[in-house]
Amino acid sequence: MVTVESAEPIDTTATNNPVAVVETPNVLVKPKTGEKPNKPELVFSRPPESLSMRTHVSVTMEIPLKSLEPLNDDVDFFTHTSLCPNNHSPPRSPLSNIADALIYWEAIGAKPQDAAAASAKPPTTTTAAASSSATPTYGTASGAQIKQSLQSLYRLQKQAPLQYPFIYLVMRDFSVIFKMIPQSSIDSDNEPAVSGHRRVAVLSQSYLGLRRILRTENVDFSMPLAPKLRSWNELQNDDNKQKMHVDKYHLQSTGVDKTWRSAVLIMDEENANGLFRHLQTVSLDNAQLFSTNAFVNGTMRKSTVRFSSAVSYEDHRDPSDQGQQQVKRAKNLYKLDIKGVVLPNAWHSVLMALAELPETKEKGFVVAAKERPETIHLNMLVSKQGSSVTGKRNISYDQGQFIYS
Repeated sequence: MVTVESAEPIDTTATNNPVAVVETPNVLVKPKTGEKPNKPELVFSRPPESLSMRTHVSVTMEIPLKSLEPLNDDVDFFTHTSLCPNNHSPPRSPLSNIADALIYWEAIGAKPQDAAAASAKPPTTTTAAASSSATPTYGTASGAQIKQSLQSLYRLQKQAPLQYPFIYLVMRDFSVIFKMIPQSSIDSDNEPAVSGHRRVAVLSQSYLGLRRILRTENVDFSMPLAPKLRSWNELQNDDNKQKMHVDKYHLQSTGVDKTWRSAVLIMDEENANGLFRHLQTVSLDNAQLFSTNAFVNGTMRKSTVRFSSAVSYEDHRDPSDQGQQQVKRAKNLYKLDIKGVVLPNAWHSVLMALAELPETKEKGFVVAAKERPETIHLNMLVSKQGSSVTGKRNISYDQGQFIYS
């Protein structure tokens, strides 16, 4: 797993203005009672868009999640997903939307330690023959197969953007995200705009050598989270000064290398294609590829689901007691834990589906999630809302509002 090598906490106020990939005016800043004004709660009518990958989602409620118990039945689980022909037509139930969010596809390369151990062993006739056939071991894919998978996904994402909104490629030094976002386009006859999608790309972090290679291959990019330049004199002399969005200072400096500030953003299809072509030239033997739908050489997985309950004790004052003495009152809590790979669109689906459950309309719910460390800061690239919720780990839902704290 890649770890962002930065000892400093993420301070969203120190970044440049993030590029608003999705922006919705639904935020209300609400300071928490008893807290300093600089630590507010953030309230949304809909959860902000996200780019981070989550590996553990925990939902807590005060009443049992009866309507979600079919998720625990492995026999009938797939009848609630869109994989079942009878479950395609809208409107779909919250149960079906969460069931779909539990399914993901992956292609996993050999782990670095496995490759190192294999190379340390003296070759035998059997192993030499096996290696010559380039057949991966059980449960892993070869680098060539992952490249084939990435080619398949890249084409599928273009042809079916709603079914393939995200491609997540996790490599040793960084993660790459290809995302489809809505746009309006006008044809050559200047007729009314029609709905369409375009592809953007994100690198979770970068280093000087990679940035120089991308520049050599004519891939234009920006680094919105890197510190601003003090003056244009810091830019390297270049005859082509029309492309000022390419920050040439970071083609010379290693100051932000392999930290969250070195994240790279590519906002157009042509340069996203350039990044894709570059990935076809590097080794993907140890890469991991994830998507929410099927692709060549991919394996379908289902995140594990676990229901449990616990007892919480809270301080309580009895109104009939004139002395106002505090007593401990027991309260039953019911939990749903999801462990696996939860891609950004699946995370959004889970939150929206939970808000539609009959149980949550009465009592609400609380959600906590664990994100892959190298992807936490990527939410700052989505919008000002994504920047504001970065680092906030707890989400509560009450009376139609998502409250981030």
